[in-house]
Parts: sequence; C-alpha cells; structure tokens
Amino acid sequence: MEKSKTEGAQALERGLALLKAIISDDGHTAASRLAAQIALAPSTARRMIAALEKQNLITRIAHGRYAGSTEIAALTQCITPHRNLIETARPLLRKLARQTDWAAHLGIFDDDMVTYLVKEGGGSLFTREGAELEAYCTGIGKALLAQLPPQKLEAYLPGPFIRLTPQTICDPKQLRKEVMHTAQRGYAIDDREMSDAISCVAVPIPLNTGQLVAISLSSDAAHFPLHQSDRIARRLSGVAQDIAHRITA
Repeated sequence: MEKSKTEGAQALERGLALLKAIISDDGHTAASRLAAQIALAPSTARRMIAALEKQNLITRIAHGRYAGSTEIAALTQCITPHRNLIETARPLLRKLARQTDWAAHLGIFDDDMVTYLVKEGGGSLFTREGAELEAYCTGIGKALLAQLPPQKLEAYLPGPFIRLTPQTICDPKQLRKEVMHTAQRGYAIDDREMSDAISCVAVPIPLNTGQLVAISLSSDAAHFPLHQSDRIARRLSGVAQDIAHRITA
C-alpha cells in the first residue's frame, strides 16, 4: 500500500512538472522535448499529455506542441496574489487597529509604487485595499524604499516627484537622506507628506522571500502623536516580527 501511495505521488509530481513546463513554454517547444528535459519516458509523457488535454488544462496548437488552455487561464483569475501574506497579517492588523483606534495597513513595493493589500480600521481615511500610492510621500513607501538594494534606490531617486503638500519631500538628495535615516532607525514617518490631514509611522516586515513588505499605523494628523514615533514603531515592529514568524514557520 505504501509503495502504491509513493508511486502515485511521484506520478502526480511528474504530471504537474510537465504541466508547468508546457504552460511556461507556451507552445514554442515540442512537448516530447519538454518531457525529456524532466526525464519523462516517451510513453509516460504521451499518457500524461493525453490526460492533461482531456482535463482541458492544455490545448494543442500544432503537431506535438501544446500550450495552457483558456480554462486554466480562467482558473488563474481565481487566485488572490499574496494570499498567505494577507490572511496571516489581517487578524493581527485588525487587533492592532482596534487597540489603537488608528488605521493599520500592509503594503508591498510593486513597480515603484505602494500597493495596499490590507487595511483595517480608519474608515474615514481615503486609503483602500488594492489601491496604489506613490512611495516617496508615504510612510509605508519610505519603509519599502529603505529596503531596496542601493542600485535600485539610486534608479528610483531621480523622480520626478510631485509636491502634494508643503511637507512633501521632492528633492532627490533630501529624499535619499530621509530613506537612509529610515533604514538606520528602523521605521519611517509620514508627517503630512501625502495629505495635510494624515500622519503615519511604518516599519518593514523582515521576510527572506525577496518581496518588500511594510506595515503602518496612521490617522488624522491632528490627533496622531508623531512625538511618540519610537513607541509606535516598537509596537509595529512586534507585529511585523509576528507576521514574519507565522509566514516562515
């Protein structure tokens, strides 16, 4: 029985490897060559290709060449990017938002912008999940910029940067200094730089996945105690460490 289970698992792994190879190749290479590259016997490859085609996961586009089907393309639309990160962070950020009565956000660095994946609390703030904002003028954005490799940061810094409020940092040299300061102290501040009405403290999440992630607390600038930024950052850092631990555990 154990041998049968092992063989079944191995067959599934080989079938999935073939499916991934076919989808990645997008019909440029004969399926037999792709199968040989992952050490599949020709007879086994033919059976697997027939099964994948029967399940409408691949489609034949020419003699011996296949590509991913429209059905598998539709299935990918059901996938939520960064689902594990979102589901791990959300309950922790919801608890933090309730305890502080401020908005808790999680954002990632994507194409030089901040994409907000989680927002808990702060219903009056204009931010929303799925929205993109500039990195140079947001707390999360500067926490993300501080994680960039030097070459990528230098490529980002020329801008141009638009002045959104009197507090917005637009000069590349001044922004570099602010990002370096952020990296040294371990947290970023948005002192009414994106909006006259909003202040924020943000910290990075220490992941080893290559994805740049940060979380923040923000609120009405008139009531957000930026003079207590160190204390707020320590609280955020504890949550960030918890998120990282749960993801990598």
